[in-house]
Amino acid sequence: MSAQVILYQAPDLRLAYAMYSTPDLAGANRPTLHTHPLLCEILCIFRGKGTFHVAGTSYPIADNSFIITRPGESHYTELDPSAPYERAVIYFSPALLDSIDPERVLLKPFFDRESGLRNHYLPEGKDSVNQIRKMLDQPQRLNILLGMIHILQELNRLFLAEEHKPVSQTLEQRIVRYINEHPQEQYTTESLCAQFNISRAPLYRRFKKATGASVGEYINSRRVLMAQQLLLEGQKPMDVCYQCGFQDYSTFYRAYRKYVGHSPSAEA
Repeated sequence: MSAQVILYQAPDLRLAYAMYSTPDLAGANRPTLHTHPLLCEILCIFRGKGTFHVAGTSYPIADNSFIITRPGESHYTELDPSAPYERAVIYFSPALLDSIDPERVLLKPFFDRESGLRNHYLPEGKDSVNQIRKMLDQPQRLNILLGMIHILQELNRLFLAEEHKPVSQTLEQRIVRYINEHPQEQYTTESLCAQFNISRAPLYRRFKKATGASVGEYINSRRVLMAQQLLLEGQKPMDVCYQCGFQDYSTFYRAYRKYVGHSPSAEA
């Protein structure tokens, strides 16, 4: 097993690569729910087996495929520990290409859809995958940007081909969508069970499988994400605490440290 290697890093762009001959799901590569509050992500899976979970939706991992997430879209990977897993990831700011694509046409697959839907793409041929390979061989900023534009064009083509096709939503997706849209509400297990006509045990089991987190953990992660966005806009931590549904500042502070890694006041 090899650890992840950061091949290029800047505030608005990052390229990483990893290859796990035998994924250690009890160690550093264990499934962990996370988000990227300010960055889009393009995950290229060269090979592997398992499932990629995004906001309540499960996508089977396929060789030479892409999975995309936008800022704030919660996700985690569930790997088959018996199969090698090789992947590369591009993280980038949505504003990175504004000078050449001010209308953000290339970002339609990231933003012109509901959370957790149409995240997975399997391009015809290996041209887009080969673009990633070229970046890995020559991880300079210009090479990464040129290859990324090519990949975004292909993802946009695939997205537009599927854009108007109906997508059915599972119970898990509907619950996640509701929480995403109303993170500040005061939820109880009983209220969610009544609203979505499900009993407690199946709710806990299905939600954990779909998101990688308990209901309470997921709600707190969404509240923290909302809080971070408000703090970055210049609002005060104490005001943000109650706007986002926390009952007291100490609970907010602990949750923020857990999910972001620093205190709320550090965003000022």
